[in-house]
Amino acid sequence: MSNKEIERRFLVKTLPPDLHKYRYKKISQSYLHISDNLEIRLRKEISDYGSASHYLTIKQGNGKIRQEYQTALNTFQFDDLWPAISGQTLQKIRYFIPHQDVLVVELNCYSQALNNLIIAEVEFKSEEACDNFVPPSWFGEEVTDRPEYQNKHLIMQVGIK
Repeated sequence: MSNKEIERRFLVKTLPPDLHKYRYKKISQSYLHISDNLEIRLRKEISDYGSASHYLTIKQGNGKIRQEYQTALNTFQFDDLWPAISGQTLQKIRYFIPHQDVLVVELNCYSQALNNLIIAEVEFKSEEACDNFVPPSWFGEEVTDRPEYQNKHLIMQVGIK
């Protein structure tokens, strides 16, 4: 099993007209640690049918290829760690939109101070697939290599806990 995350990120020009038909999760996340090359994140996801999942994730690196280590937490473990977060909480709704029969676009609609920010993420199984990806017409500017669009930087714009 590889711990490599291969991902591209894009701003969104227009929302798909049938967005309501796709599955989604409500996500709250914050960080235990953030530096230039390392982030340690806590995340709670609530699915569109009401079930909750909790994760501790470590990401290393920048750009389209990073190392990612993720472990599921139970509610008690998550609740024990949550008071140690950095202060701000990032909130978004993530829609899962099938694309080209093999890919899934994760469409992140941010709330709070980031209202109206929408970023599409696509994860790939190989660097070749990543490099050959042609974004759909509703995607806008690619922001994969722009640090200000990484969640660890976006959270700095959110002033509430």
